[in-house]
Amino acid sequence: MNNQDNAFAPLVNGLGGEAGFGENFLYRNDDLSSDFIDITSVFENGINFFGTTYQGFYINNNGNITFNDYLSEYTPFALTGDTGIPIIAPFFADVDTSVERLSTSTGGNSTGSNLVYWDLDPASNTVTITWDDVGAFPEGQIPNAFQLILKDLGRENFQIEFRYEDIQWTVGEASENEYARIGYSAADGINFKEIPASGNIQQLWDLEKSSNVNQAGRYIFSVINGIPQTGRTINGLPVSNIHRFYQYNKGFHLYTTDTNEIQTILDQSNTGQLNYSYEAEKYSVLTDNKDLLTGEEMPGIKPVYRFFNSQTGSHLYTMDEVEKKHIEDNLDNYNFEGIKYYAFQEKPADMQTIPVYRMLNGQSGAHLFTVDQNEINYIRNQLPHFSVEGNNGIAFYVFEL
Repeated sequence: MNNQDNAFAPLVNGLGGEAGFGENFLYRNDDLSSDFIDITSVFENGINFFGTTYQGFYINNNGNITFNDYLSEYTPFALTGDTGIPIIAPFFADVDTSVERLSTSTGGNSTGSNLVYWDLDPASNTVTITWDDVGAFPEGQIPNAFQLILKDLGRENFQIEFRYEDIQWTVGEASENEYARIGYSAADGINFKEIPASGNIQQLWDLEKSSNVNQAGRYIFSVINGIPQTGRTINGLPVSNIHRFYQYNKGFHLYTTDTNEIQTILDQSNTGQLNYSYEAEKYSVLTDNKDLLTGEEMPGIKPVYRFFNSQTGSHLYTMDEVEKKHIEDNLDNYNFEGIKYYAFQEKPADMQTIPVYRMLNGQSGAHLFTVDQNEINYIRNQLPHFSVEGNNGIAFYVFEL
């Protein structure tokens, strides 16, 4: 999460029309909606949202789009219910655009128009809906500036982006304490997601500073085969963070992305059953080697295997198939635990990655894995019983946090 005071995501503009957000807009209103908007000029076959393919949607003045029907409700409700109207909501709250113009948000691309615009752009495969410095009911003078961007990923797959330039109000007067809701829902009471800020006044005030992709003011979700991917992605690849623990009695480390394993280690270390101290998240690894859209294996991405040394209690991680076979055939004290994550075998030319170095502790026989150059330099200069292994010490390549 980015908490810098000046952090936000400028609205995407340059889309045509007087304000730069497209030539289409909702006339000034309170609680009204657009007619049905056909999106097949961008999404040729429509979009698959929770198993249903839609050819278009309705834009509702109150900070959301809906499928099947328009939504005039002005008081935001939790997106968890069986309402029958599927919804994608960047900021579901009581918007009132009846006032002619508002002040312009500082520092971004909003214009103070107090209007809702939309743009369909087949060239960039995107649909952009913009709430340009809109006020709250009744006839609010304080502006909010945000966008919903849908991008075609092919085969009815698409990307949802919530983009926040400036959030200065959280609730309309008629909604009392029902604060803005943010997320998406199949409206079946089963399939839905709300971001942490949804309905939370404290977090809503910092919405333009927060993110799920480490870019202030942006929340991005890929919808693949109808199912939104809630995990993190980098360059469209699914990733998770490596958490590092230190076994302080025996002097070795454990590395894991498994949330259940992390919680077990923390719980059992607190009760004294295990002797691990938690250090930190260290780097990001891939959780699969397949393209999310095609299902095909990506070249250069290999599995990282984990072995447990029953004599020392330490673990070994390797993507070297020759080493894996040697261990399985010759070292009875190592137990194979399977594929734990994926990484790049070589440094890819088209992505920013960092090397993970592998070092052998000659005293304990345990291996250290690190991306920290300060740690590497310290070990090389101060700990002569450690030695680098393999390709100048590089085991594989990963993403920086």
